[in-house]
Amino acid sequence: PSAIPQSEEIKKACEKSLLARGFGGTGWALGWKVCLWARLGNAENTLKLIKNQLYPISVGTITLHKGGGSYPNMFDAHPPFQIDGNFGVSAGIAELIKNGAVPKEWKGYAKGIKLYGGKTLDVTFENGVVKEC
Repeated sequence: PSAIPQSEEIKKACEKSLLARGFGGTGWALGWKVCLWARLGNAENTLKLIKNQLYPISVGTITLHKGGGSYPNMFDAHPPFQIDGNFGVSAGIAELIKNGAVPKEWKGYAKGIKLYGGKTLDVTFENGVVKEC
């Protein structure tokens, strides 16, 4: 569950607002969208944005496919570079896993995700389902 419970009406309003903003963006804006979709527990929309962040961008080009992307060294390709994109997307991935919302195409595990209150989360997942927590 998310850290702050919200009504279904508020969640639907947030989703509508995020859909209006689309799935493009660079830097902090892309990272922020990842975190917001993750907080809503929407794994598939979060994954669309993560893929935008990881889209390979060649050094020296400023061609934005739909926004976002990463240079070969994995730095955020918000020309010339913005660490907020890297940190935001990483935080969003942790938020997604913490909420038990995992994209269907992911298989794997996460260890050591820090939670409020000093607790730590270790989790395995496959096909969008948390197997062990």
